[in-house]
Amino acid sequence: MERAARVDYLLAEARRADPDRYLCALFAPEPRREPLLALVLLHHELARVPARVTNPMAGLIRYQWWRDAVAEAATGSAREHPVVEGLAAGLGAGWLQAEALEALVDAHEAGLDGVPPQGDEAERRIERTSGALQVLSLDCLGPAEPPLREAARRVGTAYGSALEGRPERVRALLAEARRLAPRPPRAVMAAFLLGRLAEAYAKRPRRGVAARPPLAPLDLLVATLRRRF
Repeated sequence: MERAARVDYLLAEARRADPDRYLCALFAPEPRREPLLALVLLHHELARVPARVTNPMAGLIRYQWWRDAVAEAATGSAREHPVVEGLAAGLGAGWLQAEALEALVDAHEAGLDGVPPQGDEAERRIERTSGALQVLSLDCLGPAEPPLREAARRVGTAYGSALEGRPERVRALLAEARRLAPRPPRAVMAAFLLGRLAEAYAKRPRRGVAARPPLAPLDLLVATLRRRF
């Protein structure tokens, strides 16, 4: 698939599968958008495996497929799959590392046990999935110092916590993220905009994702221009 057609496909699929992360990705510089959208769809595919399989072995096979696909893409031999090809673009440019992508697969695979984590373990799982995804998203946008990376991790964890109905943790995590990265560079702001949505959802925990403010796109634009999330 040609790059233009592939990006169009990734845009359409990300909009359908994960509207929030899709919206944030629109604020990324166009040359960096392809692997960012591929990451969104990789996360989506990994997260829904447990609900799509009838036994753990079938789930393990699906997760191994993604590990193998990442490993092949890292060697320059990507499978003919739009998401894999998008990831390959990030790997080839040096923006993504295969080990980090494989760690994301491992983190999602832990959900195959069917036992919902409790307490601190619940947040650790969110951090290893949604939090790790946000760090990978930052990697797609440009090199970043450790404080910026930790801030992105907290933003992703805050967003995942908002979807789990944990508003107190959302506020605490966002406060930490803003302390670490009070004004991220505009070029990488797309990796931090989920914090705005997480904060909105934390204010309406009973309504969840349906509570997205109707003016969210404008809010994210202003946040990007002001370099504040």
